[in-house]
This record gives sequence, C-alpha cells and structure tokens, in this order.
Amino acid sequence: DVFDAQGGLLGTIERRFSVLRRIYSVSDSSGQEVFQLFGPILHPWTFEIREGDMIHGKITKKWSGLLKEGFTDAANFGVTFPAGWESKIKGVLLGAVFLIDFAHFENTGN
Repeated sequence: DVFDAQGGLLGTIERRFSVLRRIYSVSDSSGQEVFQLFGPILHPWTFEIREGDMIHGKITKKWSGLLKEGFTDAANFGVTFPAGWESKIKGVLLGAVFLIDFAHFENTGN
C-alpha cells in the first residue's frame, strides 16, 4: 500500500503469481487495476509499466559500476512514464520502485 502525507491511500502494488516472470498489479485507491509491472526474463533489471499490451514506461535498476555494486548496498533506479499522468499514480509507481528494490535486489543476509 502507498499512502500520501495525510495518510490517504494512493494505491497498491501486489505481486501476481507467475512461474517465469515477475509481474505486479498496480491498483488505484479504489482497488481498480490500472497497470501491470512486467519483468521480462531477458532483462532482469527492467520492469515495463503496461496497460494491456501498451507499454507506457519502465522502472530500471541502473548499473552503478563494479566498486559501488560490489562493496555497497547503494542502488540507482530510473522511472520513466508520460508527463501528463496524475501525481497519485506517479506516487504509487515511486512506491513500486522501493518494493522492487527490496524484493529483487536487496541482499538481506538471511
């Protein structure tokens, strides 16, 4: 769940079952799915922002170089989407960046 500064629900991101792919549903505050985040097999650092078959943007983990990647927990992500989108959905997608980082790229040491 992603909330605004006043505690209002902006939307939710939920992982969907898939054997070979990484797929998330992005829903608005009413629970209506508005987008899917689709992680292609051959591009493990990329999640496409899809609405049906249309790709509107992507969330990408960017290579930071051998030293930074190997010796720190720091990561760089980029998000691209159309400029005219509502700030609420942009906030939900920003929340998705954190979820993707924790779920797929963080080494928890456990």
